[in-house]
Amino acid sequence: MIGGAIAGYLIWDEVPDRWVVTGALVIIGSGLFVVYREVGTAGSMRYLRAVTASGSALLARRLGRSGEN
Repeated sequence: MIGGAIAGYLIWDEVPDRWVVTGALVIIGSGLFVVYREVGTAGSMRYLRAVTASGSALLARRLGRSGEN
């Protein structure tokens, strides 16, 4: 999404208006909500640790969850 906005600006001199920014914030917010909701389950914690151990451990610590079930 950020790359598209940068490409639009550089190639077509297009500046996103408030509705584009609002839509982007809704999409990003919903994605963050799904991540927050799914981090609490044991299966997703194992998957996240397999993909990025340090990132998921940091996220679990910040959310106050141990992730060890």
